Amino acid sequence: TVRRRRAVTSFVVRTTDGGATFQFVSWIVPTSDPHRAVMSSTVRCSSTKLVSAIRRRTVVNPDSFWLDTYVSNDNGSTWSFQARVCDINEWNGNPPALVRLTDGRLCCAYGNRLSRTMSARFSYDEGATWDEELVLRNDYYPDIYNDADLGYPRMVQRPDGKLVTLYYWQTQPQYLQQTSAIEATVWDSVKDNPYSGPQIPRLAWGSVPQEYTSVARFNELKEAGITNHYQYTYDNSNNADAALIGAQSAGIKVIVTCPELTT
Repeated sequence: TVRRRRAVTSFVVRTTDGGATFQFVSWIVPTSDPHRAVMSSTVRCSSTKLVSAIRRRTVVNPDSFWLDTYVSNDNGSTWSFQARVCDINEWNGNPPALVRLTDGRLCCAYGNRLSRTMSARFSYDEGATWDEELVLRNDYYPDIYNDADLGYPRMVQRPDGKLVTLYYWQTQPQYLQQTSAIEATVWDSVKDNPYSGPQIPRLAWGSVPQEYTSVARFNELKEAGITNHYQYTYDNSNNADAALIGAQSAGIKVIVTCPELTT
């Protein structure tokens, strides 16, 4: 038996009178998407382009939790799926904090309740792909129920370029006092980031046979450090489309060819 919960999703509203009234503009995640999509964090990349990171959760058991980005090129009137930032495992996931740095990079911070860490990832192409995970803090001390109740970050960039990531957290002294606190990590997005700099493209040649195409297979490629996928030729456009969907979900670029594309 598959247990389904009522899904909720994110949308855009606009005010032109200082918040006295609001008008609905668009759904960020389509209402046809059955999975939870909440607690968005949005940045502006240009006069028309917006990128929004969103907390996701499946509505079937077993649960899975992840962060996606959606993009709008018309100031929020329409949106499309962009990429999966990362999986955030169990314990109900965690919302993202997304900022656009002065050098144009995007940074997304989030809590991981399974590994009990605060982490961040960078994008060098306005959210289309995401770099390796950078752990900001890993000294969380759980309560007597072993509950990793942490995260819910907010983040800003200071005038000196450093990032300030705020979140709620509990250390051992706080546990002994039966308290938790809102704390912050101040860090340098270049000096403290061993993955700083654009990714070197890594091509998987003939990696995922078309009969095994799935989001899970492309996620495995992503975890192995692959950035580009090439699979000779696909038998038809449906198989090529399935590969494009799976690769986009994992943030991998694809070189495709199929009979319908030949002239």
